[in-house]
Amino acid sequence: QLLVAFPPGGASEHLAEYLARSQSEREARAVEARDPKQALEWLRSRQVQARDFAQHDYILAMDGNNRRYLLDACPAEHAHKVSLLMDFAPETGLAEVPDPYFGNYAGFERVLELLEAGVAGLLRHVQSQGYR
Repeated sequence: QLLVAFPPGGASEHLAEYLARSQSEREARAVEARDPKQALEWLRSRQVQARDFAQHDYILAMDGNNRRYLLDACPAEHAHKVSLLMDFAPETGLAEVPDPYFGNYAGFERVLELLEAGVAGLLRHVQSQGYR
């Protein structure tokens, strides 16, 4: 199961609210941007909790504001776990994932491409560390 945890406020709350809706309630432009073979029902979201910093190896933020929030909430001994997702996709030339919430369909497609690049880079990184 994938855990998508968000700091409170801003674009992250929009995405958390969006992911918490049933599929029939989800905004059409975001649903249409994904591959139709991908199921979304298994996604869950919640706010980051103190125990997350000890339990997880990677705590990824979509933008600098969220990263700062996470670092403020994170115990010093776990700060090395907090980074931006796009740190794992330098080929994109972007440091942050833009918020598509108020844009058009193309913005959702672009964000999906960036997320896929970031996750692919994270997978390469994890595999390079000896995890399979």
